[in-house]
Amino acid sequence: MRKLVIILLVLPFFTACNQKELKKLKEENAQLTQIAQKRDSTINDFVESFQAIAANLDSIKVKEKLISVQAAGEQTADSKTQVLNDLNLVKSQLNKNKADLADLNNKLKNSWYRNSKLKKLTESLQRQIQEKEESVANLTSQVAALNGKVDNLNGQVAELK
Repeated sequence: MRKLVIILLVLPFFTACNQKELKKLKEENAQLTQIAQKRDSTINDFVESFQAIAANLDSIKVKEKLISVQAAGEQTADSKTQVLNDLNLVKSQLNKNKADLADLNNKLKNSWYRNSKLKKLTESLQRQIQEKEESVANLTSQVAALNGKVDNLNGQVAELK
């Protein structure tokens, strides 16, 4: 009987300790859930930015092909203007991509979340943007050369008349 009384007296202390531990575990669980949600939100923001930049690079690729076809074809005043407008559009898209990527790199550096794959993706996008800039510079010089040839040919045609 004496043992039973001792057990009944000690039992509330064990349950009180378990309650404190349970409360502590629930708080830790809530903190971990919050951290996981913040991490997921950060990753989603990075992925959305990557996708936007990649989509913009794809549209630049399409415009480059269009510019190449237009520049190779017969040149009229309207086609010259269109090619120059397309080149300017590509340049502005590249500048926007560079700004977005710089912002993304800044966020990645300042973020508490570190991920080597995200860093590699930003480096890959940086290389793609650099390649596109070189391609646009090449297209710009080709268009300038073609415009010079067209002006020269127009001068020769005018002399023949």
